[in-house]
This record gives sequence, C-alpha cells and structure tokens, in this order.
Amino acid sequence: MNEIADRNILVERHGDQSNPIPYIVSNDAGQAIKEQVLVNPGDTVVVPKAGIVYILGDVNRPGGYTMTDNQSKMSLLEALSMAGGTARTAKLGHARLIRKADHTEAEVSLGEIQKGKQPDFALAPGDILYVPFSYAKNLVISSSAGIVGAASAAAIYTQH
Repeated sequence: MNEIADRNILVERHGDQSNPIPYIVSNDAGQAIKEQVLVNPGDTVVVPKAGIVYILGDVNRPGGYTMTDNQSKMSLLEALSMAGGTARTAKLGHARLIRKADHTEAEVSLGEIQKGKQPDFALAPGDILYVPFSYAKNLVISSSAGIVGAASAAAIYTQH
C-alpha cells in the first residue's frame, strides 16, 4: 500500500457483488497476516483513497496530510503535529476549522486545546484548519530581535 491508500478495503467475490468482504490492513504486520483475506482469481479488490486533512496558514509545514493510522482517523493535535506545529507568530485563539462534509466553519482555540483546557477532537476527511498570522506577535518578535541585536552591537563597540 502507498501513503494515499486507505486501510479499509473491500474484496468482492467473483460473481457475488452483493456481499463484499471488508478488510482493514493493519500497520501491525502480525495482525495484518493473522486477519488476511484470501483473494481468488476473478475477485475484485477495491482500495479507496485515504482521507486527507489540510493544515494551512501560519504553521511550519502547511499542506495536506493523509489519515494513515489503523483507523484512518486523525485528531486536530496529530494533524497540527504533522504540520510541524504553529509558527511563533500564529494567532492561536482564532484558528478556523472548515468542514467540507457539512460546509460549516467554526473558530478553534488551538492554545486552549494544546494546554488541555479544551478537548482535542477528531478531524474528518477534507477538513481544513487555517491558522492565521498575528501581526502584533510579529511586531513584538521582530522588535525584540532588533533590540537584542542593537544591544549586542553597542556592547561590542564599547569594549573596543
């Protein structure tokens, strides 16, 4: 299987399409072998595409991430971790979760979830998490770096 294949597959027996056999390909090799399904000539094996969630905005590695665990599920924090976490300039209290399945949008407080003050929750295939950029944090971070640099240069200059 490759990284975009779902682990939930169906085997349709030749001549009996009304009773497909579901099979979950486990990440655990021993479990996968123990529960394997025999495929006969003429059978059809259906392997759907794995679900993808999208993490965009002020994160370290924005992009689409496949739901590849044994249950083809992923929590918000797992997805955020795969995206390398939020950048220092992220606006954690104003992230947006867009659900493709029911066309809804909700504000999510990533800071509260990361601190354990709100529960982590499961994402669904097609969900989009957008983490906005904070201009105020950027200004503070940029200003403090400039101040530290200027202070260092002044200290070097006064020593000579």
